[in-house]
Amino acid sequence: MAVALANGPRLLLADEPTSQLDPESADDVIELIQAANASLGTTVVAVTHDPEIAAALGRTITIRDGRVGAAGHGGREFIVIGKDGTVTLPPDLVDELPPGSLATASRTEGGVVLRRVDPGALGEAEQT
Repeated sequence: MAVALANGPRLLLADEPTSQLDPESADDVIELIQAANASLGTTVVAVTHDPEIAAALGRTITIRDGRVGAAGHGGREFIVIGKDGTVTLPPDLVDELPPGSLATASRTEGGVVLRRVDPGALGEAEQT
């Protein structure tokens, strides 16, 4: 990290910057990354599979199946709607709406609500 930050880079690319580190050293690396961003204005692009590391960074983008699946800000993860209207659910909700599910989307005063539809409960007219 010292070599990477020595010249005050405008961009820092970090691939799994805390892998193979003990927890204290990992914390130190994250603090260095945060300090570089805050004091030097360094833009940091970090790849990690560790949700705790991702949460420690200001903004996150989650890639699933080669597409943007979610965006995070301040430790919260948000769904990203694709240009074509596709929605990638957070992994903890996929069991509620597994691939191939039928759902309705309804406008509400506060936004949009998705609801799963049981195909067995559809009337014959609704199925055609």
